[in-house]
Amino acid sequence: MEATAVTSRTEDHRPTQGAYMEGTKNTRLKEARKAAGLSQSQLAVQVGVTRQTICSIESGDYNPTLRLCTNICRMLGKTLNDLFWED
Repeated sequence: MEATAVTSRTEDHRPTQGAYMEGTKNTRLKEARKAAGLSQSQLAVQVGVTRQTICSIESGDYNPTLRLCTNICRMLGKTLNDLFWED
């Protein structure tokens, strides 16, 4: 039997890539980034993405991969629960 991948999709049929507060502004990420004294560009360079990606995550327009979430958390000294998972 062959395994198949299941991809969830947003309302406009774009595939999603992770599990977090989809469609919700991520103010916790923005606050943690600013508290660390980093701009969106600086954080982006440290985690290997573009500034636009960080902006999209903070505005709730992009659902990052788990790998990207963990890289961001490591850079900011936070946990996944601190920045990405709803209570």
